[in-house]
Amino acid sequence: MRALIPGLKAWPYHHELEHLMAQALEAAGHEVVFLGCSREGMSACECVDQAVHERHGGHAAFCGLCHAKQGGVHQRAGFREIPAPWDELLERRLDGRLEGLDAEGLLAIPVAGHSLAEFAGPSLMRWARSGRPVAGRVPTAVLAAHARQALRLEALLPELLEREQVDLVLLLSGLFLSERVISEVARARGLRVVNYERGHARNTLVLADDRPACFLEIGPEREDARPGGPDPLLEAY
Repeated sequence: MRALIPGLKAWPYHHELEHLMAQALEAAGHEVVFLGCSREGMSACECVDQAVHERHGGHAAFCGLCHAKQGGVHQRAGFREIPAPWDELLERRLDGRLEGLDAEGLLAIPVAGHSLAEFAGPSLMRWARSGRPVAGRVPTAVLAAHARQALRLEALLPELLEREQVDLVLLLSGLFLSERVISEVARARGLRVVNYERGHARNTLVLADDRPACFLEIGPEREDARPGGPDPLLEAY
């Protein structure tokens, strides 16, 4: 079996978990390849929130600084790593497709059988540092960058999966934009998708087939249950 692990975030703790799982897979006789970030192939990333965006003057400026450390991190750990895909001709086509679209038009763009609004919600909330939906309050340029990221992966990932003869995709959470698109593209090819997340108990992992690993069912639904309001701590973050 060959597993693809998209390690696209500059989050060292998750790299440690991914490298640990990769070593376990290799010890069991499987092949592992990492999908790493690239300056060209990442127009939106959860490492960049509104504060980082404003401090660095945009995503691209921060991405260049981040990539100086993040680029090749999986290869340096001893694993085979390929960069996030990018194609110049596709970028020119996306320029034309996204030009002039307002927020409503961008959020309605179809991506892997869903709308961008369905895929990008958690990533946009993280960008705005909010615990509530924020799509209508995010700058159009940021929405366009997320749309470009999603459409780029949808277009280029199938060839990568075929070339690498991937059987299983193992990725973080399954909740954020790039991972959502990767999951849907992989499932459309009949591949198994496993999401992981750090567990609530120390030094544990939660693994889930075909759904975000952070969606936990902890017991039967109670008739007297009431939906909670916004978390004050998260709102103040």
